[in-house]
Amino acid sequence: MKEILVLCGCFPKEYEKEYVGNAIGLAQIAADRLQKNIINGICETEGVAPYVLTAPFVGYFPYGYKKLFVTSHEYKTENARYKIVGFPTVKGVETYIKSVRLYKYIVKWCKESPENRNIVVYSHYAGFLRALGKAKKRFPDINACCVITDMPELSAVTPKTFLGKCRAVPRQIMFSTTYKNLPYINSFVLLSKHMAPELKLTDERFCVVECMCDPALSRNIEKNDYLEKREKGNIYFAYSGLLDKQYGLKELVEAFISVEDPRLRLWICGDGNGREYVQEAVKIDPRIEYFGCLKHSEVMEFQRAADILINPRSAEGKFTKYSFPSKTIEYMLAGKPVIAYKLPGIPDEYDDYLLYIECKENGLADCIKKYGNTDIKELEIIGKKNQLFAEQNKNYIVQTAKILKMME
Repeated sequence: MKEILVLCGCFPKEYEKEYVGNAIGLAQIAADRLQKNIINGICETEGVAPYVLTAPFVGYFPYGYKKLFVTSHEYKTENARYKIVGFPTVKGVETYIKSVRLYKYIVKWCKESPENRNIVVYSHYAGFLRALGKAKKRFPDINACCVITDMPELSAVTPKTFLGKCRAVPRQIMFSTTYKNLPYINSFVLLSKHMAPELKLTDERFCVVECMCDPALSRNIEKNDYLEKREKGNIYFAYSGLLDKQYGLKELVEAFISVEDPRLRLWICGDGNGREYVQEAVKIDPRIEYFGCLKHSEVMEFQRAADILINPRSAEGKFTKYSFPSKTIEYMLAGKPVIAYKLPGIPDEYDDYLLYIECKENGLADCIKKYGNTDIKELEIIGKKNQLFAEQNKNYIVQTAKILKMME
């Protein structure tokens, strides 16, 4: 059986509690799920198996992560091999040490795999690409595919003060390292077609995989405590995710409050710099309820208990061209109608499923009012249609097959 090396920063299931438990603030759960879906997709592909070489994406000690070191581990499962590379979680040295250690294991794997040296690298993180670029100089036949999930360098604000410019130097060095090593990549997986011109890619060198999901996450919910919190006759809108005014949180709350319908309820869960704002909104409007920061399994229940799910992120800002909100497919998988803006990064195939907010004054409020008065049976039909689309077209087996086919 051929091995595909997956160079990534995922939290392997056996050690996930350790990494999430030591995180200060929010761990990168959405990124972790995407990486695991790619790994699971390879596991489900006949004739290949993943060798997962991971340097987990954790924060810096002591403000983002409680421990000074991530320790090394190596083990096998029924369908994959795992090597967790240890490193110090110290800003300034973490990236370099990761790249040195990862290079060592890439070389070792290449020596063990004289043919079909296929590598999938998750994200254009400088530490990964430096290690991969150096390895490819030694083994030119490496067939490397890079999954690019965002392009923060294109939306970064140029500092105006001397101190700001000094602080931006490490970031600029990382961006420089990234682009220096991109020529060593054979093919790319992009979250948005708008990334291709920025990277100067021809059509044959990339495919768009804006998301992938695991249908089992939604189907395997046996008990839902949030259903018991519902009151008969009410319509429940819900938002789950990062509480940040940058992503439309303030607009969502204000739009909901402006719709004076006593039957409507707004449930919110998550954490971020907008938490206090939400807590104040709860005091202003008793129809709004905040559930705090929930575990992912609880978020699934939370979403399934609502009638309509909302993503209030608007199309403002250049970064929206290069992103696809992971909650979009998560919401659809929950089997619910999804209210959202038509972002540039959302492929046209979603137009038949998402309930788009008009880009006008009171557009979000009008949407809440409209679907808050839609027959519940019609909402259920829309939700089931969404769920079927997600399960059949965006599951990790179908999406990973696109990546592997391109790599051929």
